[in-house]
Amino acid sequence: MELDDELEPEIGPGGDMVSSMISQVVIPRLCKLIEGGALDPYSIRHIRRMIDIAEQVEASIEQEGVRFQVLIFHYLSP
Repeated sequence: MELDDELEPEIGPGGDMVSSMISQVVIPRLCKLIEGGALDPYSIRHIRRMIDIAEQVEASIEQEGVRFQVLIFHYLSP
């Protein structure tokens, strides 16, 4: 086994590092920002931007992922 193999980060279930990073870093950060009040549900600009972000995240990871489901249904559902 080479030293380089030991230093590589873990890859997500689909074998995609980007998908893994989004589900492990980006989604939890979005949830914390929303919990902290960064999203104004009465602002059309905020809602449109959040929809854009959710669509970009959805395109990058599995839609059935637990963290994505938490983001959509817990934080963005009426």
